[in-house]
Formats: sequence, structure tokens, C-alpha cells
Amino acid sequence: MPTITRTTQRMEAAGLLARTPDESDRRVVRIGLTDRGRALRDELPDLLDQAAGRALDGLTEAERAQLVTLLRRVAENLHAAAPEDCPGRP
Repeated sequence: MPTITRTTQRMEAAGLLARTPDESDRRVVRIGLTDRGRALRDELPDLLDQAAGRALDGLTEAERAQLVTLLRRVAENLHAAAPEDCPGRP
């Protein structure tokens, strides 16, 4: 089963997504956020800021800048090493 299908099923089971059949095409199923999903989406930036704060706690500004530089280099290396037909490659 494709990853997106499993993820969608888990989010639907958690009450974050709802499926609705398309009125004009029975083959199409629309997926949208529920009220609970929208509430979580709205909280997400704050949750990510909190997680980043905990992850970087105790690092100086210079260390944080160095970390960003190193992570960018790692990402560039991974991008350069990925085959052209790699799924998810930009």
C-alpha cells in the first residue's frame, strides 16, 4: 500500500481528515481537513517553534549558524548524490 494511502488512513482514523465523494465524478474522492485537523494545522507553527527551541537549547548563536551551514551542506550532498529519477527529488 502506498505511503500516502497509509498516511491518509491514519489521519482519517485520528479524525483529522474526512473523505467526501465528488458529486460529478464517482471515481473521485475529495479529502479535506476536519475541524480537528484545521485546529492542529493552526497550532503547528507554535509546536514546531517549541520543538526547535528544545533541540537548539544551549547552543550559542554561532553554534546555531554553524549547524545551519552544515545541514545545508549535507542536504546539498544528498541532493547531488540522488539519481535524477529519484522519487521526491525536486
